[in-house]
Amino acid sequence: MKNTFQLGLETIIPSIILGMALALLLNRSLRGIALFRLTVYYPSVLPTVALGAIWVFLFIPGYGLVPYYLERLGFGQLRFLEDPRLALHAIAFVTVWKQAGYFMIFFLAGLQNIPSYLYEAALIEGAGAFQRFRYITFPLLKPISLFVIVMALI
Repeated sequence: MKNTFQLGLETIIPSIILGMALALLLNRSLRGIALFRLTVYYPSVLPTVALGAIWVFLFIPGYGLVPYYLERLGFGQLRFLEDPRLALHAIAFVTVWKQAGYFMIFFLAGLQNIPSYLYEAALIEGAGAFQRFRYITFPLLKPISLFVIVMALI
């Protein structure tokens, strides 16, 4: 129960916040933005078994890229999958990486349904980026946010 609660705490909130941040960053009409959206969303459609195999290879001591670079940075020999203090955090990191793209899609759909005239009116009134987010974007994304929170809890 303790591990499940800790894993939920380490994954649910960061996944939702990262998903919203990614949606805000990728809600632009730039050339090639669809490729970046696909890159962020792709981990969420990978089968869990394949995802696990990829990250085991990345975390494995002696061969993995993550321990190699962390050791070169002076963190010592970290054994993410063998140390009980680090294993749960490694699993939480992978889970956030996988779920953030999934949640991003919902937030991106919500952002694209917000009428642009609301932002134009706010700009005319002199609202800054934070004020536009606080008074326009966040309130209009509340139904999407509720759905994402329920999905994350499930």
